[in-house]
Amino acid sequence: MEVLTSQVDGGADGGAEPADEDCDDKFDEVDDVTCDDGLALEDFDPRNGARAMELCQQTKPGEKIYGVVDAKYIRADGSAAPPSQQVGLMDNFGPAVPPRKGARMLALSSGHARRPDQPGAAGNHLCSGYGAGTAPPGFPQDVPGCEGGDNINDDVGLEVVLRAPTNADGYQFEFTFYSFEYPEWVCTTFNDQFIALVNPPPQGSVNGNICFDVKKNPVSVNIAFFQVCAGCPLGTAELQGTGFDVWNDAGATGWLVTQAPVEKGQEIDIRFIIWDTGDQVWDSTVLIDNFKWLAQAGTVTVSTVPVPK
Repeated sequence: MEVLTSQVDGGADGGAEPADEDCDDKFDEVDDVTCDDGLALEDFDPRNGARAMELCQQTKPGEKIYGVVDAKYIRADGSAAPPSQQVGLMDNFGPAVPPRKGARMLALSSGHARRPDQPGAAGNHLCSGYGAGTAPPGFPQDVPGCEGGDNINDDVGLEVVLRAPTNADGYQFEFTFYSFEYPEWVCTTFNDQFIALVNPPPQGSVNGNICFDVKKNPVSVNIAFFQVCAGCPLGTAELQGTGFDVWNDAGATGWLVTQAPVEKGQEIDIRFIIWDTGDQVWDSTVLIDNFKWLAQAGTVTVSTVPVPK
């Protein structure tokens, strides 16, 4: 895998002649930048939500440069989501979970996207939000051998329309999922889910979703990557200071990275969505950060992020 640090097919990095591959009259541009300094926790501008994920290049419909063409906060059915505390731009999620890059990261929650020390923190695991919602087609996705559920609540998401650089073959982003449903509600009808729904669906996606485990199970307490809890491989450090350590027993995945292919210059729509399944309690939160364009990518893959030594 090669991370794209210059918006050219070679340029200064690859030995080729400098080129304006994204058609903005600039050459050999560096993409390894941040743009989320100074953003507030409660900021509900969706373009700033994209900036918190390092989607720094912002463009407009009709322009021929790469970047964020459009962004909006949505419900799971694509309708508009009004401002709420289900969205937050976090400077950290406890002392062990700083942003993967930059100053902020996007938090989406089926409860309140707040730490206990922040205004608007729910103070328990029973926060209600937008109420009943409508899931995208094919979701909630049942896990084989588990009962599953078919109604969702408190769904919220960030939808971004992106135009890929003309020398990009893929992209990646990092995320970590927390849930109060762990461990009591594993393999029940109350399995909250997080998905990243892409249109057009890339090779290797499941109903358009690109966040799942090796068995193609979507992100929930049933996912094989759950590694942060008492007795789990990563222990409980990443729960400290989050509320998931004091309001009820809980668990998390630890940081994961999703990689997906894209055609050069292609326009894609990604919906990052989380919801409660079966009820409005035992909430879950996902953090999303460090979006990068890639010069090389194959099919969709999801893997763990190495723990720093």
